[in-house]
Amino acid sequence: MRPSWDLLRLSVCGVLLGYVWRVQDLYPILATAKFSALVLVAAVGLLLAAGPPNGVWRRFRHPCVKLAAFIAALMVLSVPASLWPGLSFRFITSDHVKTLLMVALVIASVRAFVDVERLAMVTLGGAALFSALTLTRFGVGMGGRLGNLVYYDANDLGMLLVCSLPLTLYFVRCGRGLVVRLGGGFAAWLFLMTIVRTGSRGAFVGLLLVALYLLFSFSAVRTSVRLAWSTAIVAGFVAVGDPAYWSSMQTLLNPKADYNWSGQSDAGRMEVWKRGMGYMLRRPLTGVGVQAFGVAEGTISPLAGRQDLGIGVKWSAAHNSFVQIAAELGLGGIVAFVALLVAAWRALRRIDRPRRGRAPPGRPEATMAQALRAGLVGYMAAGFFLSQAYSAYLYALIGMIVGFASVAGPVVVPAAGAPASGRGRRGLQDV
Repeated sequence: MRPSWDLLRLSVCGVLLGYVWRVQDLYPILATAKFSALVLVAAVGLLLAAGPPNGVWRRFRHPCVKLAAFIAALMVLSVPASLWPGLSFRFITSDHVKTLLMVALVIASVRAFVDVERLAMVTLGGAALFSALTLTRFGVGMGGRLGNLVYYDANDLGMLLVCSLPLTLYFVRCGRGLVVRLGGGFAAWLFLMTIVRTGSRGAFVGLLLVALYLLFSFSAVRTSVRLAWSTAIVAGFVAVGDPAYWSSMQTLLNPKADYNWSGQSDAGRMEVWKRGMGYMLRRPLTGVGVQAFGVAEGTISPLAGRQDLGIGVKWSAAHNSFVQIAAELGLGGIVAFVALLVAAWRALRRIDRPRRGRAPPGRPEATMAQALRAGLVGYMAAGFFLSQAYSAYLYALIGMIVGFASVAGPVVVPAAGAPASGRGRRGLQDV
C-alpha cells in the first residue's frame, strides 16, 4: 500500500519550494503572504501534532545528521571570534536555522520510498519552474550570460541545475506514467537550455563530470541505456549552445591565460583560494567567522593595507565551497564538511550495492540512489568554484538521503547456484 499525500508532506514540499527554489522571489505575492514562513510553521506544527513516526529519532543518529549538527555548532562557536560577529550571528539566526529545520522536516516526513520519489519530484518541479521563468523573464547581457536574476546569480543557478539534472533521468526511466516520463525529458531540456544561458564555466565542468558519472558508474541502468543518455545530454548541450557560449568555454582549454590562474590577478580564484587557506592557518580553531570571508578579504588579507593608500580592494567571496568553510570555520569545519559529503555518498552506496551476487539493473531504489549520487558529483564539481558550503540545496539533498537511508537497505541477491526467491529481499519499507 502506497502512503498517500497528507498535509504534513504537502507542507514539507512547500518548504522545499520556499527555501530551495525561492518561489516567493519568483512570485512577489507569495513573499507578501509570507509563504516560506507559513509553510515552515505549518510543517512543524503538523509534525508535532501528529507525533513523531515510529523510529524517527533513530534517523537523527545518522552520521550525516551528526556532522551537520557539528558544523552548526562550529558556526555558533565562530561568532564571538568572527571578524564581524553581527553578520555571522544574523546568518545563523535568520538563515541557517531555517535550513536545519527544513532538513529535519524532510528526514521526519519520509515513510517509504514513494515519499523520496515525491520529494525528488518537487525538487525537479521547483528547478523546472525556476528555469522556465528565468528563460522567459531575463535576457542574456553583454557578457554573454544571464544577469539581474532573482536570489541566485547565474553561477549558482548553473550549479543547482547540474545537481538536479540526474533526477530527470530517474523519472524518464522509472516515472509512473507517460506524463511523468515526458515531464522528466522536458525538464532536462529546460535545464540544459538554462545552463547554457548562465554562461557558467563551473556548471560546464560539473555537467561534464555528471555525464561521465552517468556513463561509467550508473550501474542501475544497462550500459546501452547509459550510453544513450550520455549521448543525448552531450548532443542536447551542443545543440542549445551558441557560438558565444562555446567561445567562452574554450578558455578552459588554456587555463594559464585566464585571470583566475595563479599569479594573473589578485582577484583571480586561485589567489583568493590561497588567501582563504591562509585565513584557516591563521585561525585554525575558529576561522574568520561564518559568512565573514569577504570581511577577511577587506580587513586582514595581504591586500587590505592598500585601502590606506586609497587603492580599492574587493571584499571577495571565496569562490570555492571547500575554501569557504575552511576559512570561515577553521580546520574542524573543512574536515566535517568533507566527512559530511563522504557520509552521504556512503549512505547511498549502501542502498544500491547488493550484499552478494549481482543486482539486476532497473530497480527504482538503486536508480534513485545513483541519481542522488550523481547530484552530489555535480555539487562537488560545480561547488568547487562557488561559495555554496551552506547551500539550502545541499542540505535538502542531505535530508532526502538520510530519509531514504532510513527506509531502505541493500538488496539481497541470491548467490550463484542458490535457490531463487522471487525478487529477493529489497530491504525497503513499503508502508
